[in-house]
Order: sequence, then structure tokens, then C-alpha cells
Amino acid sequence: MKKITLLLLIGLMITLCSSLFADARGEVSIDINPNPVKDDALITATAQTSMNVNIVITDSKGIVLKTIYVGDIQPGANHFTWDRTDYTGTVLPSGKYILELTTTELKYTSVKKIIILK
Repeated sequence: MKKITLLLLIGLMITLCSSLFADARGEVSIDINPNPVKDDALITATAQTSMNVNIVITDSKGIVLKTIYVGDIQPGANHFTWDRTDYTGTVLPSGKYILELTTTELKYTSVKKIIILK
């Protein structure tokens, strides 16, 4: 029982630490919750240092449907919300989309697939 509890605690610590620290390859990572998206979604950009980012939603062809944020983010978790709309305010239909974060300083891009359900 003690071994199982210890393993669960270690797993929890690893999960928490991975959400606190950014991707070591690029010092920044992006995530979206919930995914699949039904209504509003929380986008989290996690960075190790301050940096300038561009966060967009694109379709499968790479066409930018909505810019979520352009500007500086601070070290740690930076949160943004998305209401499933495009530039015109139209709610996007069910389908597959891409959440993309790019940085100019690191010349780095982090992407996540998004699925929208009705």
C-alpha cells in the first residue's frame, strides 16, 4: 500500500512539475482545456522567461481563423480564453483545428490539435 501511495505521489509531482515548467526544447509550451472543445476553452502558454508570442487558431490548411494573443508573456503560466469564434464572431463548426504559438526570439513554434464537438 505504501509503494502504491508513493508511486501515485511521484506521478502527481511529475504531472504538476511538467505543467509548471515549459518545454525544454523551446522554453515555451501551449495547451488547451478542455479538448475536445464544446464551449469556451482555456489556453495556457507556459514560458521559462519573458518573451513575445503570437497565439492563433488555424484551420487544417493553415489559414488563421482567430488571433488569440500577440505580445509579451511572463515566466510561468499565462492564461487566455477562447469562445470558439473566428474573426467575425461566428462560432466555428465541429471539426479539427490547430492552436499555434510562435516566438520571434526563439524562432520556435508549439502546436496543439483541437477538436471541436457540437
